[in-house]
Amino acid sequence: MWTRRTPWTMQIGLWLAVWIAVELVTGLLFYVARWQLPLPVSGALLTAVHIYVGVASIPFVVAKIWLTVPLLWARSARDVAISPPHERAVSALIVTLYTVSYGSGIAIYFTTGLVGKALLVDVHLWSSLLAFPPTAWHMVRHVVPAWRSLVWRL
Repeated sequence: MWTRRTPWTMQIGLWLAVWIAVELVTGLLFYVARWQLPLPVSGALLTAVHIYVGVASIPFVVAKIWLTVPLLWARSARDVAISPPHERAVSALIVTLYTVSYGSGIAIYFTTGLVGKALLVDVHLWSSLLAFPPTAWHMVRHVVPAWRSLVWRL
């Protein structure tokens, strides 16, 4: 059974943290632009970075989910010890919110109607905002061991 503490999972998680940090910054700048406040960068550059980093991070999200989803359905006492129920619940919430966020982000790109696009932008924004607390909690718990594992291997 895979565990989230495998070197691959930890390294993918670290790379994903970098991608998500860039997405967070560009997303916050989009939120600032939504209130018509001045931006430190051009809107076209901001849009390009947000979209391309989002697209580039999709394989990392899929790999992270592929490696951690088996723990959501822990069957043995060993699996439960590796991933307690509260961690599994937070992981399931993160998977759900990121699926909604990425799905709405992709749908925004392909939607042409203004009403539909506005709704998708709101769904994208709110799912991303709701994903922040569980993601931050997950990272606080797992970034240090992942970093130690990476440094130890170098």
